[in-house]
Amino acid sequence: MLTKTTLCNIIIYDMNDFWKTSETIEPGKGWPFFSPPHFLWLAICVFFIVAATISYGRCGEKGRNIWRLALGIFVEVNTVADQIFLIATGQWNRFHLPLHLCCFGAFIVTAHAIFPKNKTLAGLTYALSMPGAVLALATPNWANLPFWNFSALLSWTFHIVLIAYPIMLIVGGGYRPSFKDIRATVPIILGAIAIIYGLNILIDTDFLFINGADSVGWMHAVYLLMGRSYIIIFVVIMAVLWTIEFLPFSLVKRHRIRARAVKSSV
Repeated sequence: MLTKTTLCNIIIYDMNDFWKTSETIEPGKGWPFFSPPHFLWLAICVFFIVAATISYGRCGEKGRNIWRLALGIFVEVNTVADQIFLIATGQWNRFHLPLHLCCFGAFIVTAHAIFPKNKTLAGLTYALSMPGAVLALATPNWANLPFWNFSALLSWTFHIVLIAYPIMLIVGGGYRPSFKDIRATVPIILGAIAIIYGLNILIDTDFLFINGADSVGWMHAVYLLMGRSYIIIFVVIMAVLWTIEFLPFSLVKRHRIRARAVKSSV
Protein backbone atom coordinates (compact mmCIF):
# COMPACT_ATOMS: atom_id res chain seq x y z
CA MET A 1 0.00 0.00 0.00
CA LEU A 2 1.34 3.42 -1.02
CA THR A 3 1.00 5.62 2.08
CA LYS A 4 1.47 9.38 2.24
CA THR A 5 4.76 8.92 4.07
CA THR A 6 6.03 6.48 1.44
CA LEU A 7 5.03 8.82 -1.37
CA CYS A 8 6.84 11.73 0.30
CA ASN A 9 9.95 9.63 0.69
CA ILE A 10 9.84 8.74 -3.02
CA ILE A 11 9.47 12.40 -4.02
CA ILE A 12 12.31 13.52 -1.74
CA TYR A 13 14.47 10.61 -2.92
CA ASP A 14 13.83 11.44 -6.55
CA MET A 15 14.56 15.14 -6.06
CA ASN A 16 17.85 14.33 -4.38
CA ASP A 17 18.77 12.27 -7.43
CA PHE A 18 17.45 14.99 -9.74
CA TRP A 19 20.52 17.16 -9.20
CA LYS A 20 23.16 14.45 -9.52
CA THR A 21 25.34 13.65 -12.54
CA SER A 22 26.62 10.46 -14.11
CA GLU A 23 29.72 10.74 -11.92
CA THR A 24 27.92 11.32 -8.59
CA ILE A 25 24.78 9.16 -8.89
CA GLU A 26 24.68 5.90 -6.93
CA PRO A 27 24.76 2.64 -8.95
CA GLY A 28 21.46 1.09 -9.92
CA LYS A 29 19.50 4.31 -10.46
CA GLY A 30 19.54 4.28 -14.25
CA TRP A 31 18.16 2.05 -16.97
CA PRO A 32 19.62 -0.30 -19.62
CA PHE A 33 19.82 0.51 -23.30
CA PHE A 34 16.63 -0.19 -25.28
CA SER A 35 14.57 -0.64 -22.14
CA PRO A 36 11.07 0.92 -21.74
CA PRO A 37 12.46 4.24 -20.39
CA HIS A 38 14.89 4.41 -23.30
CA PHE A 39 12.19 3.65 -25.87
CA LEU A 40 9.90 6.22 -24.24
CA TRP A 41 12.51 8.94 -24.66
CA LEU A 42 13.21 7.87 -28.24
CA ALA A 43 9.46 8.10 -28.94
CA ILE A 44 9.46 11.62 -27.50
CA CYS A 45 12.41 12.42 -29.75
CA VAL A 46 10.59 11.21 -32.86
CA PHE A 47 7.43 13.10 -31.90
CA PHE A 48 9.28 16.39 -31.45
CA ILE A 49 11.30 16.00 -34.64
CA VAL A 50 8.20 15.22 -36.71
CA ALA A 51 6.16 18.04 -35.13
CA ALA A 52 8.98 20.58 -35.50
CA THR A 53 9.63 19.57 -39.10
CA ILE A 54 5.96 19.85 -40.06
CA SER A 55 5.68 23.24 -38.36
CA TYR A 56 8.87 24.48 -40.02
CA GLY A 57 7.71 23.30 -43.44
CA ARG A 58 4.43 25.20 -43.11
CA CYS A 59 6.11 28.45 -42.10
CA GLY A 60 7.07 31.28 -44.38
CA GLU A 61 10.63 32.58 -44.50
CA LYS A 62 10.14 34.75 -41.42
CA GLY A 63 8.77 31.83 -39.43
CA ARG A 64 11.62 29.59 -40.53
CA ASN A 65 14.17 32.20 -39.45
CA ILE A 66 12.52 32.25 -36.02
CA TRP A 67 12.61 28.43 -35.83
CA ARG A 68 16.30 28.28 -36.73
CA LEU A 69 17.31 31.02 -34.32
CA ALA A 70 15.19 29.52 -31.54
CA LEU A 71 16.88 26.14 -31.87
CA GLY A 72 20.31 27.72 -32.23
CA ILE A 73 19.77 29.74 -29.07
CA PHE A 74 18.32 26.71 -27.28
CA VAL A 75 21.39 24.51 -27.69
CA GLU A 76 23.66 27.29 -26.45
CA VAL A 77 21.41 28.07 -23.48
CA ASN A 78 21.32 24.34 -22.77
CA THR A 79 25.13 24.21 -22.74
CA VAL A 80 25.43 27.28 -20.50
CA ALA A 81 22.72 25.99 -18.16
CA ASP A 82 24.59 22.71 -17.83
CA GLN A 83 27.83 24.49 -16.90
CA ILE A 84 26.05 26.77 -14.38
CA PHE A 85 24.24 23.78 -12.85
CA LEU A 86 27.49 21.83 -12.44
CA ILE A 87 29.33 24.81 -10.90
CA ALA A 88 26.43 25.73 -8.58
CA THR A 89 26.12 22.17 -7.27
CA GLY A 90 29.87 21.72 -6.86
CA GLN A 91 29.99 18.92 -9.43
CA TRP A 92 31.96 20.67 -12.18
CA ASN A 93 35.34 19.40 -13.25
CA ARG A 94 37.50 19.66 -16.36
CA PHE A 95 35.75 16.65 -17.91
CA HIS A 96 32.61 18.78 -18.27
CA LEU A 97 34.15 21.37 -20.57
CA PRO A 98 31.93 21.68 -23.69
CA LEU A 99 34.47 20.11 -26.04
CA HIS A 100 32.77 16.88 -27.08
CA LEU A 101 31.64 16.20 -30.65
CA CYS A 102 28.02 17.14 -30.00
CA CYS A 103 29.12 20.43 -28.44
CA PHE A 104 30.91 21.25 -31.68
CA GLY A 105 27.72 20.17 -33.46
CA ALA A 106 25.76 22.68 -31.41
CA PHE A 107 28.16 25.48 -32.34
CA ILE A 108 27.62 24.60 -36.01
CA VAL A 109 23.83 24.65 -35.63
CA THR A 110 23.98 28.07 -33.99
CA ALA A 111 26.37 29.38 -36.63
CA HIS A 112 24.01 28.26 -39.40
CA ALA A 113 21.04 29.82 -37.60
CA ILE A 114 22.93 33.11 -37.74
CA PHE A 115 24.17 32.59 -41.32
CA PRO A 116 21.37 30.54 -42.94
CA LYS A 117 22.64 31.09 -46.50
CA ASN A 118 25.92 29.32 -45.79
CA LYS A 119 25.67 25.92 -47.53
CA THR A 120 28.83 24.59 -45.89
CA LEU A 121 27.35 25.11 -42.43
CA ALA A 122 24.09 23.51 -43.56
CA GLY A 123 26.04 20.49 -44.77
CA LEU A 124 27.95 20.26 -41.51
CA THR A 125 24.75 20.19 -39.45
CA TYR A 126 23.75 17.08 -41.42
CA ALA A 127 27.14 15.39 -41.84
CA LEU A 128 28.59 16.15 -38.40
CA SER A 129 26.01 17.36 -35.90
CA MET A 130 23.30 14.80 -36.62
CA PRO A 131 25.34 11.54 -36.71
CA GLY A 132 26.94 12.28 -33.36
CA ALA A 133 23.55 13.02 -31.82
CA VAL A 134 22.05 9.82 -33.27
CA LEU A 135 24.84 7.73 -31.72
CA ALA A 136 24.41 9.58 -28.43
CA LEU A 137 20.68 8.85 -28.27
CA ALA A 138 21.19 5.21 -29.29
CA THR A 139 23.82 4.61 -26.58
CA PRO A 140 23.49 7.50 -24.12
CA ASN A 141 26.31 7.82 -21.61
CA TRP A 142 23.80 9.28 -19.15
CA ALA A 143 21.83 6.00 -18.97
CA ASN A 144 22.99 5.49 -15.38
CA LEU A 145 20.88 8.51 -14.36
CA PRO A 146 17.22 8.27 -13.31
CA PHE A 147 14.48 9.05 -15.81
CA TRP A 148 13.73 12.30 -13.95
CA ASN A 149 17.10 14.04 -13.67
CA PHE A 150 18.24 17.54 -14.61
CA SER A 151 21.44 16.52 -16.37
CA ALA A 152 19.64 13.75 -18.26
CA LEU A 153 16.86 16.12 -19.37
CA LEU A 154 19.43 18.57 -20.70
CA SER A 155 21.20 15.77 -22.57
CA TRP A 156 18.04 14.39 -24.17
CA THR A 157 16.69 17.76 -25.33
CA PHE A 158 20.13 18.94 -26.50
CA HIS A 159 20.66 15.94 -28.79
CA ILE A 160 17.06 15.97 -30.05
CA VAL A 161 17.61 19.47 -31.43
CA LEU A 162 20.85 18.45 -33.15
CA ILE A 163 18.89 15.81 -35.07
CA ALA A 164 15.81 17.92 -35.72
CA TYR A 165 17.66 20.95 -37.12
CA PRO A 166 19.13 19.44 -40.33
CA ILE A 167 15.98 17.41 -40.96
CA MET A 168 13.98 20.63 -40.84
CA LEU A 169 16.36 22.20 -43.36
CA ILE A 170 15.99 19.28 -45.75
CA VAL A 171 12.21 18.99 -45.56
CA GLY A 172 11.86 22.76 -45.74
CA GLY A 173 13.77 22.74 -49.03
CA GLY A 174 16.66 24.88 -47.84
CA TYR A 175 19.26 22.14 -48.10
CA ARG A 176 19.86 19.05 -50.24
CA PRO A 177 22.53 16.62 -48.97
CA SER A 178 25.39 15.77 -51.31
CA PHE A 179 28.50 13.63 -50.91
CA LYS A 180 30.42 16.83 -51.63
CA ASP A 181 29.48 18.02 -48.15
CA ILE A 182 31.74 15.36 -46.65
CA ARG A 183 34.74 17.09 -48.21
CA ALA A 184 34.13 20.04 -45.91
CA THR A 185 33.45 17.79 -42.93
CA VAL A 186 36.54 15.58 -42.98
CA PRO A 187 39.15 18.38 -42.64
CA ILE A 188 37.19 19.90 -39.76
CA ILE A 189 36.95 16.54 -37.97
CA LEU A 190 40.65 15.83 -38.47
CA GLY A 191 41.60 19.29 -37.28
CA ALA A 192 39.39 18.99 -34.20
CA ILE A 193 40.78 15.53 -33.42
CA ALA A 194 44.37 16.78 -33.66
CA ILE A 195 43.71 19.71 -31.33
CA ILE A 196 41.57 17.78 -28.85
CA TYR A 197 43.97 14.84 -28.79
CA GLY A 198 46.74 17.15 -27.68
CA LEU A 199 44.47 18.81 -25.13
CA ASN A 200 43.44 15.41 -23.76
CA ILE A 201 47.06 14.53 -23.15
CA LEU A 202 47.77 17.95 -21.62
CA ILE A 203 44.91 17.96 -19.07
CA ASP A 204 44.22 14.18 -18.88
CA THR A 205 40.70 14.15 -20.38
CA ASP A 206 38.85 12.15 -23.02
CA PHE A 207 37.04 14.66 -25.22
CA LEU A 208 35.75 13.22 -28.51
CA PHE A 209 36.21 9.78 -26.88
CA ILE A 210 39.61 9.39 -28.56
CA ASN A 211 41.64 8.59 -25.44
CA GLY A 212 39.90 5.45 -24.19
CA ALA A 213 36.21 6.42 -24.12
CA ASP A 214 35.87 5.55 -20.42
CA SER A 215 32.41 7.13 -20.16
CA VAL A 216 30.85 5.07 -22.97
CA GLY A 217 30.72 1.39 -22.10
CA TRP A 218 30.73 -0.17 -25.57
CA MET A 219 33.42 2.19 -26.85
CA HIS A 220 35.66 1.47 -23.88
CA ALA A 221 35.13 -2.28 -24.40
CA VAL A 222 36.33 -1.90 -27.99
CA TYR A 223 39.30 0.13 -26.73
CA LEU A 224 40.25 -2.64 -24.29
CA LEU A 225 40.01 -5.15 -27.13
CA MET A 226 41.81 -3.21 -29.85
CA GLY A 227 43.96 -0.69 -28.02
CA ARG A 228 44.62 2.66 -29.73
CA SER A 229 43.55 1.20 -33.07
CA TYR A 230 39.94 1.30 -31.82
CA ILE A 231 39.75 4.69 -33.57
CA ILE A 232 39.28 2.62 -36.74
CA ILE A 233 35.82 1.74 -35.41
CA PHE A 234 34.93 5.45 -35.50
CA VAL A 235 35.96 5.64 -39.15
CA VAL A 236 33.83 2.60 -40.02
CA ILE A 237 30.82 3.92 -38.10
CA MET A 238 31.05 7.34 -39.75
CA ALA A 239 31.42 5.75 -43.20
CA VAL A 240 28.29 3.66 -42.62
CA LEU A 241 26.32 6.61 -41.26
CA TRP A 242 27.37 8.91 -44.10
CA THR A 243 26.42 6.25 -46.66
CA ILE A 244 22.98 5.91 -45.07
CA GLU A 245 22.60 9.69 -44.92
CA PHE A 246 23.81 10.69 -48.37
CA LEU A 247 23.33 7.71 -50.70
CA PRO A 248 19.52 8.02 -51.04
CA PHE A 249 19.81 11.66 -52.11
CA SER A 250 22.59 10.79 -54.55
CA LEU A 251 20.49 8.02 -56.12
CA VAL A 252 17.46 10.29 -56.43
CA LYS A 253 19.59 12.98 -58.07
CA ARG A 254 21.02 10.47 -60.58
CA HIS A 255 17.54 9.16 -61.35
CA ARG A 256 16.27 12.68 -62.07
CA ILE A 257 19.26 13.46 -64.30
CA ARG A 258 18.68 10.27 -66.31
CA ALA A 259 14.97 10.96 -66.54
CA ARG A 260 15.63 14.44 -67.90
CA ALA A 261 18.17 13.08 -70.37
CA VAL A 262 15.69 10.50 -71.65
CA LYS A 263 12.93 13.10 -71.85
CA SER A 264 15.11 15.58 -73.77
CA SER A 265 16.18 12.90 -76.24
CA VAL A 266 12.61 11.99 -77.12
